Amino acid sequence: MQKVGHLKLDSDTISRSHKRYFGTTLSDLREELLVEKAKEYLREGQTATQTAYSLNYSCLDAFSRFFKKHAEMRPSEYLRQLLERNE
Repeated sequence: MQKVGHLKLDSDTISRSHKRYFGTTLSDLREELLVEKAKEYLREGQTATQTAYSLNYSCLDAFSRFFKKHAEMRPSEYLRQLLERNE
């Protein structure tokens, strides 16, 4: 059981409470934040490979699958859209 500060709540209790109050799991929140951070890195000019490593992915393919699942496009497609908007 993991303790959170002086509250002495386990991680399952926190997760259930988060789901009840916010309607999403902590895992979903983490993934949403990761996708937003990935988009930020890509907008700043990082390559997909650099972004993957910045987010601690050791494999570009795994990062690309994750990004496509959550952003509904590959990182390369996202970069292409960014370039088209800036033209």
